[in-house]
Amino acid sequence: MNSIHTIKETILRLEEKLLQRETRTSPEKLKELLAEEFLEFGSSGHVWVRDDCLGDGGVGVVKMTIHDFEVRELAPDVVLATFRVFDEHRVIYTLRSSIWKKVEGNWKMTFHQGTLTKS
Repeated sequence: MNSIHTIKETILRLEEKLLQRETRTSPEKLKELLAEEFLEFGSSGHVWVRDDCLGDGGVGVVKMTIHDFEVRELAPDVVLATFRVFDEHRVIYTLRSSIWKKVEGNWKMTFHQGTLTKS
C-alpha cells in the first residue's frame, strides 16, 4: 500500500507530465494518462472529453507551472489533486482540481477543472 506522500509525489509528476509539450502533442501519451471517461471543465468555459484531446496535435502547447499542490484520498485508489497554475502565456493564475483513479495498476485522470482566479 502506498502512503499518501508517495501518491502525492506520483500524481504531481503526472500533472507536470501533462503540461509538457511531448505529452500534450502526443495522442498516444495522452491515452496513457487520460481515462476513457475523462471529462474536463476548462477555465475557458469549454467542456472536453477524452476523444477531444486525442486528435492531431493533441491538446496544444502551454507554458505553465504548478504551485500549492495537494492530494486528498477520496476512496481506495482514487485521489483529488488541487493546485494553482501560473500560465506564462496568458499571464494568469488558475485554480485546478483533478480526480485520478488507479486503473489496472496505472493512475489515470478521470476529471479535471480549471477556474480563473484573481491572483
